[in-house]
This record gives sequence, structure tokens and C-alpha cells, in this order.
Amino acid sequence: MAEVLALIDERMEEIQDLRDRCMEHEDSIKEARQAAAVLPSGEMLDKILRYETKLERQMYRAMAQLERVQRMRRGEAIPAPLSVEVSGRG
Repeated sequence: MAEVLALIDERMEEIQDLRDRCMEHEDSIKEARQAAAVLPSGEMLDKILRYETKLERQMYRAMAQLERVQRMRRGEAIPAPLSVEVSGRG
């Protein structure tokens, strides 16, 4: 009889461990879904990247113009503006 009770206790511990792991797994799935819900869609991410690229180009143009104006104020000879864009596309 004691052997049967020991076996039952052992199985109950195994079942409790499995239950705890399932609960943790369900919690992690819930957290992942909540995190995914706040991410923008692929279409929106593309739009954000296009805006970011446009703003970056504008910033570099403004910096180049500022540098030219500063050189002119110092009386330096300013060559004609030269703009080179390098693309990774082949």
C-alpha cells in the first residue's frame, strides 16, 4: 500500500510540474501577443523607413549647405557643389 501511495505522490508531482510549465508557456505566449500587437504593420514600417530616408537626405543637404556658407563667411574659395550618391544596388 505504501508503494502505491509513493507512486501516486510521484505522479502528482510530475503532473504539477507539467502544469506549471504549461502555465509559464501560456504566459509567455500572452506576452508575445501583446508585444506583437503594438508593432506597426509591414506597410507602416515601409512608410516610416521612406520618411526616415527622406529626412536623412535633407539633413545631409542642409549640412553641406551650412558648411559652404561657413566657408564663404571665412572668405575661403568655394568650389561648385558636388553631390555624389552611392547606391548598394547592382
